[in-house]
Amino acid sequence: MTKNDIADISMATGNWNKTRAFATVKFRNGLTLNGVKVIQGTKGLFVGMPSIQRKNKESGAMEWKDCCWLEDDEDRKAFQSIVIEVYNAKVGGSESSEGASRDDGSSFF
Repeated sequence: MTKNDIADISMATGNWNKTRAFATVKFRNGLTLNGVKVIQGTKGLFVGMPSIQRKNKESGAMEWKDCCWLEDDEDRKAFQSIVIEVYNAKVGGSESSEGASRDDGSSFF
């Protein structure tokens, strides 16, 4: 996965407990992921995929489960890196982000 696979990322930033942003990611192949989250973890930011709340069959407790995911480790890491780069550009974050852009130099915003 590269930045060119993504057509657009729209993001609402804020501070909802550990969640720092909610994003919608539109891919060039027509797929749109709504409900992508940027979360502040103990080791830094990570990306949470869209999830739904379900009842655990064994315990009866409600739990959150991802409803979609990237199977390939490299694609998952690239996706997370791109979303966090866009987040950092939007909030003026990390030194590793010089502004989010695709591989062809055009901006996501």
